[in-house]
Amino acid sequence: MQISSLPIADAWAAMQPYVARAYSGHFAPIAFTAEVLVSKLLGANETAWFVRQCLALSIFATVTTAALREANPANTVFGSACLAAILVFHPFAADLMSWPFMVMQIACLTCASAAAMFLARFSRDPSARTAWLCAMSGYAAMHFFGVGLAISAATLLALFLTAWAQSSGRFAKWPLIVGTVLTALHAIPIMLRGGGADGAVQWVDSVRRLLVLLVEQPIAALRATFATPWVMQPDLSIPATQAVWGGAFAAMAAIGLVACWRKASIERTPGTVPIVTLALGAYVLTCGLIAARLRAETGAATLVAFLIGGRYLIFPIFYAVLAAGTLRVPAYVYAVGAAGMMISTAVFVRFVAPTLWPSFFP
Repeated sequence: MQISSLPIADAWAAMQPYVARAYSGHFAPIAFTAEVLVSKLLGANETAWFVRQCLALSIFATVTTAALREANPANTVFGSACLAAILVFHPFAADLMSWPFMVMQIACLTCASAAAMFLARFSRDPSARTAWLCAMSGYAAMHFFGVGLAISAATLLALFLTAWAQSSGRFAKWPLIVGTVLTALHAIPIMLRGGGADGAVQWVDSVRRLLVLLVEQPIAALRATFATPWVMQPDLSIPATQAVWGGAFAAMAAIGLVACWRKASIERTPGTVPIVTLALGAYVLTCGLIAARLRAETGAATLVAFLIGGRYLIFPIFYAVLAAGTLRVPAYVYAVGAAGMMISTAVFVRFVAPTLWPSFFP
């Protein structure tokens, strides 16, 4: 709001560090500029900001429901909506609603849902139009949040493997080429300025951090799901053990995906494997981006910031929901889960949030 309160010329000058180069692992000049302009328009009108966040979250919920419906033909609209509600009504959704700037995360996730939706369509009915929509939706995520790099790369990988398994490369050739070039060009400023000075952390330690994040982020998200008071205090006292578990998860996921894609290439029907590949690939790459960003910071405590708060943990939760959409689960199971999540969020806001942020709950 400080920049938005300045005259246009002064505001533009103050925005240069954020729009002309990567900032803290993000390069989103268009979105950052748009957010400043929206801030000048809405000012301190709390109702307007609340409506804006509600609209953004509603669009996200709608697109995610469509993506989950497309992910598995067995899913009903009701079941897909209930599964999306588990995500939208997660306790961390309160974060996304309360802080206007977190519309960036919502927009990034909306693009990811759109990419998943078009990827699922391409896997069943390949066409150049669907391939373009898939690749560009994934790339669009990069314009809102740094994690968009992981989403775009995972989308391109899943699209490539789907086209390979179906022998439909003629439809995906140019979308893949253009998407890869755009993603690489957009990633250059992020990788050059995203992590500070090199050399403070050895590459082995960065890999260990990646493996720790692979296992700790789901645990932290699960703690938040049940609205426990110790949600803000992840335990990183035994990183070696956690890294082993993370390595086991990565190996299991890699072996499983290779086997599934091998089968898909033989049968020419990838089924739900592309969506699982997108979800797992984006998750691993997201953790990798965090490890790369922290390559100049020592100490296990540096990971704690990425294990608390909705701005980071909402992503592994989203990936888990996306992968869950490929399962054959009765709709009423998701309905029960959605109801439980609503209650969990109500408990979180009513009893837990005031202990975490007392200044906001007088």
